Amino acid sequence: MPTLPLPPMSDELTSPLKAAELRNLCRQNGLSVSGKKSVLIGRLLEADVDPEDLGIVFEESIEVNNEILDDDEAFYLNSDDDEPITPIDQPSVVEAEIFDAEVVGAMDDEPIISNDHTSIVEAEIIDAEVIDAEVIEDSQEESTKSSKIIHDGLPSSTTSTLEEEDQSALTPIPGSKRKVMPKKGTKPKTALILALIILVGGVGYWYYTGSIDPFTPDTIRYGDEMRYSISDGIISAEGEFIEAIVEKMDTEDDICKIKIEYGGLGNVGVTKGGESELFDQSSNYLSGAIRQSGSYGFEWLTVEKQHQYTFEDVTITRHLKSVIDQSKCSDIGASSFGNSLDVGSTTWTEIRDQDVLRSQVDYSLTHESGAIEGTATSFGVSGIFSSVEDIQSAIGMAVSPVELKELIGDQLIQESSTGSRMGWSWSVLGTEEVLGELTWRILMVNEDVKSLCLGHAYINIWVNADSPWAIYQEVDIRLSGDSQERNDCSSTSQLINDLVVPEGSFEMRMSMSKKELQRGESPVVFGRDYDNRVRSSQVRPLDSELTDWQDGEQHIADNSTSRSHPLEDAVACIPYLDGASGAKAAMSDDGYVWRAIDNRTNSQDTTWNLSWVDNGGTSGWVELTVSGSPSSENCTFLNSGVIEDGPNHDRSSLPQTLSLSAMENRLLDSNRYSELSTGGSYLGTSSGLHSEVMYRHIVASTSTGLDGISDWLNLEDGASAATVDLSRSWDEGQWSNNFNLAADLSDGRVVGWSLVKSV
Repeated sequence: MPTLPLPPMSDELTSPLKAAELRNLCRQNGLSVSGKKSVLIGRLLEADVDPEDLGIVFEESIEVNNEILDDDEAFYLNSDDDEPITPIDQPSVVEAEIFDAEVVGAMDDEPIISNDHTSIVEAEIIDAEVIDAEVIEDSQEESTKSSKIIHDGLPSSTTSTLEEEDQSALTPIPGSKRKVMPKKGTKPKTALILALIILVGGVGYWYYTGSIDPFTPDTIRYGDEMRYSISDGIISAEGEFIEAIVEKMDTEDDICKIKIEYGGLGNVGVTKGGESELFDQSSNYLSGAIRQSGSYGFEWLTVEKQHQYTFEDVTITRHLKSVIDQSKCSDIGASSFGNSLDVGSTTWTEIRDQDVLRSQVDYSLTHESGAIEGTATSFGVSGIFSSVEDIQSAIGMAVSPVELKELIGDQLIQESSTGSRMGWSWSVLGTEEVLGELTWRILMVNEDVKSLCLGHAYINIWVNADSPWAIYQEVDIRLSGDSQERNDCSSTSQLINDLVVPEGSFEMRMSMSKKELQRGESPVVFGRDYDNRVRSSQVRPLDSELTDWQDGEQHIADNSTSRSHPLEDAVACIPYLDGASGAKAAMSDDGYVWRAIDNRTNSQDTTWNLSWVDNGGTSGWVELTVSGSPSSENCTFLNSGVIEDGPNHDRSSLPQTLSLSAMENRLLDSNRYSELSTGGSYLGTSSGLHSEVMYRHIVASTSTGLDGISDWLNLEDGASAATVDLSRSWDEGQWSNNFNLAADLSDGRVVGWSLVKSV
């Protein structure tokens, strides 16, 4: 196919596209957005943009003395203006391109030009940089005409002053980049309009700088980084929201509410990976990507984003229960000052599918009673865990500057624009000046928190085209499990609230403002496939590895040879237990175990707590110890009870699962999850689990009696999911350690894990 010749770079090029649209095309192609329309068109053509995409029209040579100014040479005060400002049909005196002119002053004065045209308030021009000015030496007659255009309507005293300053205005500023060159026969340009703006001072300044172009969010780049300050930070938690916090504080005080006030510095950035990350790739077109393992333990190519927070002066206020009324919190709390907190958050997003593959949070808190350190790792999951993940995103997006491309995509940010993405709805409220910059203000509302009646989550952000993140952000989140605050909620929303939100409340408010922005070079490009990308068929268990226990089996298979007393031994002990009549009856008549917890801290025996359901839907539990092969001597009854709200008996919904030992082997495979069996060795070694590790599995079913719950859990009616979690507590030096991990037995993936250390 023959190649079309490149159009000449001349002032004869025109395009029906507006200046704002041309600037957006420049941004999308990584080009500068400065200059008039003809400059933008030429720049795009030089970048090999198809002329047809620009709507290029080739015109015959235009006469120099055209009465109407060409559209591509017209001067626009605002790139959104549909109507260009055209000078009076006289030859102009100066052709100039002006960049980075800062016009200051006359902003707070009275009107610049009075109604009777008797006075003009002078405007102060500071640091105006004039580049490539071209002075046209026309005839005396033309100069007189041009001068008359400026002077019309002004008093004689003013015109004489202007005449005296006419020539000095064209003198190059010492040390500037301005060049003055003669040029003949040039058609009308923009000098008259510039002169008028200078004359009217504040009015021109207000009009020129009081508007902002619509824009589409810029793509993040490898190496992008923004430092910002955090102020007015408040976190308040009460009721069940603080139980885990209080537990780690190792205090005997009956704390019912905690308020944390904080401020500090933050940093957000996109890591630029080295070439070693692409060792198995045939090309380097994904240069900058990072290798990271996912929930199945296999590596993918990802974009790594890091967030760092440093809070050096944290005030913690603790409220105790009222002495008079134990059901209420005291209004007066005890505060501790000078606490410090460091938090680091990292996310890895897979290149092709743009899914969050993995997230990790590391934190360190020093307080008056000691210190807490921890790390929490989670993997992008769906199914029964997706609802919790959606709610966590409400807080996750709020704690750092919002990434515009992630929220808005390729939509144009302009007056009254709206959209919805990642569980957040957003709307553009208008323009405002913040941090000395003109910005668009956008309101974000979390729809999941709102629709599920969990409280509210609002984020206000102020954005402009120069930053891929919000340059100013205000956060207001409140989650509440208080039934008194849910009177207007539907019954389904109230039920979901009961399941997800602890009793009590959680509030978070803070502001973030940009301090310094540094842009990277190569843009991040999602949606591309790459060599040796892991396929789903490679990571999921084979059908032969799954066990089906719908037909008569009493429990999920364990089959462990490394643990002395597996689940099979515990269930086989039930017939030997005196005092476990309910469990005996259930197991002998099509009942099954839907939850099991072991405790192997005693090396001589294993304690098991088994939850069962019989064919009539009655559920209960039994606790026992196993010290050898099942027999009356080796099986000891400890306790039992009834479970009021147990699951339905429904064998048809029981999922196929990995055996507990198969899941254990996957977790201890150093090629999949090196952190668990090497290095920190949180769970064990290749030879088996640490003796302190407690094993628990649970089978969760949807219930046909709860309308809307199956949709919320993302499960089909009657479906089930089987999970396993492992926990370990141990002391090491002065630190008390607690490790927890959760995984999905149905398909072998890890949901996440956490490690908390306290002293």
